Amino acid sequence: MLGAYRNVHAGRSAVLFLSGPTLARYVEPEPDLVTCGVNTTIFRRQDLDYFFIQDVGRTSHANSYVSRKADYDAFKPRIAKFYGTTLCPMLRDVGGTTEYTFSCGPIINIGGARIEDPKAAADFSADLALKPPAAAGSIAFPALQFLLWTGVKRIYIVGADITDGRRINEERPSQDYVKQNHLQRWQEFEKWVAGAYPDVEIIPLNPIGLKNMFSLRNTKVAAEPVATVSAPSQGRFRFNCLAPPHAITAPWFSHCGFTNKLRHFCKFMTEAGHTVLHYGHERSKVVCTEHITVTTDKDIAAYANWRNTSYNGKLGDECNKAFTANAIREITKRFQFRDFVLCFYGVGHKPVADAFPNAIIVEPGIGSFKTFAPFRVFESYALMHHTCGRENTKPKFYDVVIPAFLDASEFQYSAKKEDWLLFLGRVQDLKGVHVAIDIAKRTGRKLKIAGQGTLKSVPPHVEMLGYANVAMKADLLSRAAALVQPSLYCEPFGNNAIEAAVSGTPTICVDWGGFTETVLHGITGWRCRNMDQFDWAVRHLDQIEPETCRQWALDNYTITQARERYEEYFRQLRGVFFGCDFNGSDPERTAIVGPTRHMLV
Repeated sequence: MLGAYRNVHAGRSAVLFLSGPTLARYVEPEPDLVTCGVNTTIFRRQDLDYFFIQDVGRTSHANSYVSRKADYDAFKPRIAKFYGTTLCPMLRDVGGTTEYTFSCGPIINIGGARIEDPKAAADFSADLALKPPAAAGSIAFPALQFLLWTGVKRIYIVGADITDGRRINEERPSQDYVKQNHLQRWQEFEKWVAGAYPDVEIIPLNPIGLKNMFSLRNTKVAAEPVATVSAPSQGRFRFNCLAPPHAITAPWFSHCGFTNKLRHFCKFMTEAGHTVLHYGHERSKVVCTEHITVTTDKDIAAYANWRNTSYNGKLGDECNKAFTANAIREITKRFQFRDFVLCFYGVGHKPVADAFPNAIIVEPGIGSFKTFAPFRVFESYALMHHTCGRENTKPKFYDVVIPAFLDASEFQYSAKKEDWLLFLGRVQDLKGVHVAIDIAKRTGRKLKIAGQGTLKSVPPHVEMLGYANVAMKADLLSRAAALVQPSLYCEPFGNNAIEAAVSGTPTICVDWGGFTETVLHGITGWRCRNMDQFDWAVRHLDQIEPETCRQWALDNYTITQARERYEEYFRQLRGVFFGCDFNGSDPERTAIVGPTRHMLV
């Protein structure tokens, strides 16, 4: 039956599409390929020459054969469709199908599942006219033996994610690949094919479970210009940067930490030579490769009073809906394979990210307690560990900490301080504004409050300044005796602490959250646990040196350091998508770029 296909594609290259999640990362490595797919790949690729399927599946899997029998039966590849032994009895009356028989090893039960005995070696076939292809526990192996039989000179393998049980677009593992000993089977196949087909090159693209396999074959192909099997460790990136829907990316819209981060990120990445596409409000003022308008004043009208009230919108409101629809449309026009899509507003950008499965999706500055992206940058270790605990998950190698940062030129340094304290931020109990008021009263100091919101009643020793723009904030931070930030929740970072430090001003704060990393106790400020400690801290501010505060900020939180940290991280992520991830190497590395350069002692 399969003998008729002997050498029908002699001298050509082929690609085998398997159904692992990295199928979404595929880009054609060379033209005019023979295409072969298995299982659920028909729902991603409609241009297959050949299609193989073996298992009936389960009704609990939405894309299994028994769940979508009509779709599988109706699918017509350009050349042939093959069904294995399990499905053959179900297909006796289905036209256009070809039955064949897998050769299988001894079957045993592990955990109630019938699988091949891992102690029995696979019996692969190099002559399909005499002996059927061996299943070896995976539909991939009969398909590979078939392609080899057709005489191809090279086979690219896509979606062979054998260390991850998922199929593409599935949330949970569909099989236990560890129990089924798949890695051993692939190693057996690698050894077999080297002897049976020594002149055929096997190239796993974006390998995960097949990392470092078929290495001798990859060496030859890697030098050929048609093979895109590795990524440069350095190079230019393409960033699609999504602004917060309610915001305007401009210097004067300075109260939103997400928007400020985005504005600086676009500038320093553009100046570093990367392609930066900014999707945001029509009045944005941002240095980038291209600004694309996706919201207008009409869209954000509900937030027009942002100078007096904090953001209280809902992710599903009309502003967010307009942003999502327009951003998807505009990114689609510009998107290139392996582009980064950077979600600066976290879960608020998830509907946009979901529309681009071939993108590298990153939350580049997580400063809240909800996240969704496969690759995540946290602003502090406190927040990363909090998220790990809340999600009840293990740490992930590609979850990293890159601290928030500042443009030192936007702030003023002064060693000479005045006698009053400063509270900077949203005027609400969660930020500890009433604790700050009590601290000032107990120590006999005047307290200036700058931020969005109001108090029901203003004590005599308190001065309400309202919203502070960039210039006003810089002036206040340079003159205050101390910045007081007694937040009653775990601040994800607390940008004001590093802004105070670069201004030469100590911070008096709580002893939790991001402050545990940004405020050096007794060196750049004091972290306190009760009112007596807050009192003592205010009365001993003379022990904190303004120059030490500034040097700490300059050593750790400038935009130059932030760019270096981000570029290091993005090189790692692009390596993941080019198959050079955890076990790969970066030949241009000269150091390890960490979250902070050093601690002052």
